[in-house]
Amino acid sequence: MIPVLAGPLTARTWQILPDGSGDCPTIQAGIDSAAVGDTVLVGCGSYYEHDIVLKAGIVVRSADEAASCATVDAQGLGRVFVSTGLADTTRLAGFTITGGQGLPGTGYGGGGIHCTQSPLHVSHCVVTGNTSEFGGGVGCYESSLVLEKCRIEANQATGISWAAGGGMFCRESDPVLQNCDFVSNTAFGLVLPGDGGGIFSENSDLEAIDCSFQGNASGAGGGGFYSYSFDNSILTGCTFSGNRSEGGGGMYFETSYAQLNDCVFDSDSASTGGALFIALWSSPGISDCLFTGNKAEPYSGGAIACWQSSPYILGSTFLENSAGLDGGAMICNSTCLATIRDCRFIGNTAGRSGGAIRSFDATQVDVATSTLTGNSASVLGGGISTELSGPLIIKQTIVAFSALGEGVACTASDNVTVSCSDIYGNAGGNWVGCLTDQLVSNENIEADPMFCDPGNDNYFVRTNSPCLPQYNACGLLMGAHGSGCGPGLSAGSSVEPSSWGKVKARYRR
Repeated sequence: MIPVLAGPLTARTWQILPDGSGDCPTIQAGIDSAAVGDTVLVGCGSYYEHDIVLKAGIVVRSADEAASCATVDAQGLGRVFVSTGLADTTRLAGFTITGGQGLPGTGYGGGGIHCTQSPLHVSHCVVTGNTSEFGGGVGCYESSLVLEKCRIEANQATGISWAAGGGMFCRESDPVLQNCDFVSNTAFGLVLPGDGGGIFSENSDLEAIDCSFQGNASGAGGGGFYSYSFDNSILTGCTFSGNRSEGGGGMYFETSYAQLNDCVFDSDSASTGGALFIALWSSPGISDCLFTGNKAEPYSGGAIACWQSSPYILGSTFLENSAGLDGGAMICNSTCLATIRDCRFIGNTAGRSGGAIRSFDATQVDVATSTLTGNSASVLGGGISTELSGPLIIKQTIVAFSALGEGVACTASDNVTVSCSDIYGNAGGNWVGCLTDQLVSNENIEADPMFCDPGNDNYFVRTNSPCLPQYNACGLLMGAHGSGCGPGLSAGSSVEPSSWGKVKARYRR
């Protein structure tokens, strides 16, 4: 005989209505009544509840799973949803979550959604107008949180001593974010200024795919995202635009190993490091990214500022970024060890030195198979400037048509080695300063690279370019691009970049 176990044979749906006339009078009562596998179905309308405690293995969703259907407003009386110590995944879908307040001393934040030691899947939600010291919108600790197609907007991290993660704060977690938008979130403290306007991720394995960070702000670092303390976040296909902070308008890396793949940083701003500030022994990987129109004002590093770190930058484009002082696209200082490969630096400007790249007190800057063109600096080095640094290594690279300044600015005491490279057409001179004797050695050249169509952002070279392997002594490609058009005459003209839209379309991968 087969024993029969007691219990429900089918999952149940618990109807919740705004007037309390459903199966249960409140969302919390519906959750309390539900068993594993059940659904709490919330009718369209407004609900005024706070600290709603979720249960393992159930679904809580609005009637049509759209955020516009059902609004849950905590009215500043506590958090909105709380998930603590759940063994099985709970799904939350289709709500506007607002008015949450993560009171001081109540753990790891999350005014709208708090998740501790739980697997939680949240989709099609808008989390807006919530406040907490950490994680104004969402807070997670030791959790596997999934946010899918959510909008995290206008939340605040605020505190007396410090605040972090206006949109989201996560610590020792592995959240996955897919197609989410972080918009106009802020992190500001009173004693310490606050970090991570959009997200603050500490020692986590966060993965963000096709997410956007727009108009977020923080008082100290990481207007869009702050990656901290052995953090291993991976961001793929994400867009940062109009974020701002004192350091790293888009992102701040502190002892971080985060990776950026195919991301766009557009018009982010900071005092230093308009898009990224990479600091304190961080080793990020940056691959196939576009940095355009970012600004460091009044200081340095229009797109990137590197300090005591070792970034590896591959296949990325730096277009029309600017710095008030040094490094229109990038500044490397204070024992920075930067490796740059297959990159394009186009039309970047610096108020003082290093239109594209400035190296100051750096350990080593290694640039290879890259193209620097149309950059400018008001005082020194329209392309690259180095001072009091370790080795500056330039190989298989084009430095051409700097509108102001030398191709490379250096003095006899600087340790600069250029090989198999073309430095040509720079307003302040080409093989000058410490490079005077290097034109005739190391198989370098001074010749028009013969770009296909710089006026339309095409920096491939013509089939008879001296930068192609078959036409130079080193037998290797100089620059980031090979041939992309037929033969032609040397134009000898400067670069006039066209619209950002054209460049984004060309270089977005």
